[in-house]
Amino acid sequence: MQFELQSLQRDLGITFVLVTHDQEEALSMSDLVCVMNAGRVRQLASPKEIYDRPADLFVADFVGKTNRLTATVDPANASVTLANGRTLATAKARDLKAGAAVVALRPEVVRLTRPSGKSNGALLEGTVTHRIFLGSSAEYSISVPGLGDLLVTAERHGTEDSDLVEPGETVAMNFDPGQAHIFPA
Repeated sequence: MQFELQSLQRDLGITFVLVTHDQEEALSMSDLVCVMNAGRVRQLASPKEIYDRPADLFVADFVGKTNRLTATVDPANASVTLANGRTLATAKARDLKAGAAVVALRPEVVRLTRPSGKSNGALLEGTVTHRIFLGSSAEYSISVPGLGDLLVTAERHGTEDSDLVEPGETVAMNFDPGQAHIFPA
């Protein structure tokens, strides 16, 4: 039906207004998305901008899955310190006021690896508590000391059993701090 609606819109050259609570449908069908809450516009932008650069924590939570990490912003050092003491350098911190913040991190920007035993420079480490196999990817719930449970989506790169991490395994997690969104708490 989505392909039919897109073809109809393109063939007729008319504007459609689609009202939906289905975030995937809104992102896949629209040139422009308006996220509203309590009758107020929270963000009006392209689907890519809504997803990749949410205007606030409501938009980040509403459109897609998001991990929320408690943090403290230090604009002078262009960094945020997570509740577990881990400091992330990010230029985004320069534009914020010092103090309490929430770091919003999309599950798919986190890269999982198995720790090598030596200091591997991982930003975070944790223990897999659950895994949901989705075919081309898997979703993991990972318990991270001092931060709680994080959701991580990992694409599979082959059909080997070793491609999947098992519950109970310790994993290292890395991500580009520039892909994290930082909002005042």
